[in-house]
Amino acid sequence: GMASLVAEAPWAQGEVFGPKLAEPETAREAFTRVVKDLRRAVDFLVSRPEIDDSRLAYTGHSFGALVGGVLAGVEKRIRAFVLMAGTGSFMDVVSLNMPFLEGPALERYAQVIAPIDPVHYIAHAAPSELFFQFGRQDDFTQDQFERFAQAASEPKVVKWYDTDHYFQIDEAQEDRLDWLQTRLRK
Repeated sequence: GMASLVAEAPWAQGEVFGPKLAEPETAREAFTRVVKDLRRAVDFLVSRPEIDDSRLAYTGHSFGALVGGVLAGVEKRIRAFVLMAGTGSFMDVVSLNMPFLEGPALERYAQVIAPIDPVHYIAHAAPSELFFQFGRQDDFTQDQFERFAQAASEPKVVKWYDTDHYFQIDEAQEDRLDWLQTRLRK
């Protein structure tokens, strides 16, 4: 009784995060395009007669959590969002994955990309419900995760796990499934 639509990041076809996205305008367009494509995916789902459009959920990990944070603020047809290992700023990911950006180039990048940061959108997620899952051994800091969750609208749940960025633990998966089942039964 469940259907899934799986989306890939722009670099999922084998290309690494950094090189194509080294120009901030290119990155901003790519990140914006992903959110638009996700909204078109929702259009597709609600057009299907076998899909109950009142019981849609989104689960995003890492980059999927970042774009999910934006999506939560603009897409009201999704009832519940699970955001795993995501932060409220694309610059957190850029800084980690493109260490060659520094000085004025890094400042320019931040100015161009900051207006589309998830932290600006997640505050408008309500009435959608949010479930944040964060790992204590992640490369991102607890502070980065907390800023994202604190900016989010209610209702929200935040849970911490003894895991790294990849969330390869049964407890987190079980919590996600339980939380989603409860939200989508309503």
